[in-house]
Amino acid sequence: MLQVLGLKKRFGNSKVLAVNDVSFGVETGVNFALIGPNGAGKTTTLAVIRGVELPTAGDVHVAGHSIVNSRNGARAQLGVCPQINAIDQHLTVSQHLWVYGRLKGVPHKLLKHDIYALLSAAGLLPKADQLATSLSGGNQRKLGLAIALIGDRPVVLIDEFSSGVDPFSKREAWTTLAALTKDRAVVMTTHSMEEVDALSHRVGIVASKMLAVGTPSSLKSRFATYEIHLPASRVSEVLDYLHERGFGEAMRTLDTLTRISVPGVREEELGRLLRVLEGVKGELNVDVTLHEASTETAFLSIVRAHNVREEESRQTSGVSWFGKLFKLGRT
Repeated sequence: MLQVLGLKKRFGNSKVLAVNDVSFGVETGVNFALIGPNGAGKTTTLAVIRGVELPTAGDVHVAGHSIVNSRNGARAQLGVCPQINAIDQHLTVSQHLWVYGRLKGVPHKLLKHDIYALLSAAGLLPKADQLATSLSGGNQRKLGLAIALIGDRPVVLIDEFSSGVDPFSKREAWTTLAALTKDRAVVMTTHSMEEVDALSHRVGIVASKMLAVGTPSSLKSRFATYEIHLPASRVSEVLDYLHERGFGEAMRTLDTLTRISVPGVREEELGRLLRVLEGVKGELNVDVTLHEASTETAFLSIVRAHNVREEESRQTSGVSWFGKLFKLGRT
């Protein structure tokens, strides 16, 4: 339903490509998460898909329409949920859908039914006559999604869906998003690995170029199979203990001081690892917990393997972007 084909984008006379030969496809019923560090080209890629920026090279096909040769035709197949809520302070919830529905060309005789269906599915029907500005952050994101879906567009672009929304409302909004987009092709950008795990079927990691594409589980399986969480002061001691007992590939993670990555542990080896960790608790008196590797681990590993740094760190201190991330309190 959506094909991004060899996409390149250069701004002005810059010698650097903001997007460099990025390709991916999204089928109906698939949520594709496009993730990467700041300055990675995610926003530029979405801008080209939306037709607000023309590509330097390559093309985008939306439901068979070329963004280069038939931009209006391609854009007519898109629904967009931007990061900033498109809320008017003078309009009620239902009036927003009336306005956007008419702008998208929904016939008047169908619009009332479509609005009722979307508000019902989003859980916003009881609030239909309230001013949209009175909604909570989570409900405003639901309304933004309904606006994107009015007009029955087959491809939906969603930018930072749960940014700034409290944890409880965020999960409610995720449920609504999954229900309303199950028969559409979705491209979602996010900085939340939790959101990626909750919503995406496939993931693309981009840093100007596409670094990796796959399901969340396939990306995780390529890197640390398990992670050991423990006090930072005991990491070196436990690492030596693991190396001496056959887990020579165990290594200190670079993104946090309280984890050890243990790659390549197959199902038949898990029991041996658990026995070694019992020894860590008994012989070294270190409290450890074992977790399966996360999508975040795979993301950091892939980005680190390509020596990618956040845009700001390239321009200023030279500190790696994930180092800054954890310096700011990420755990």
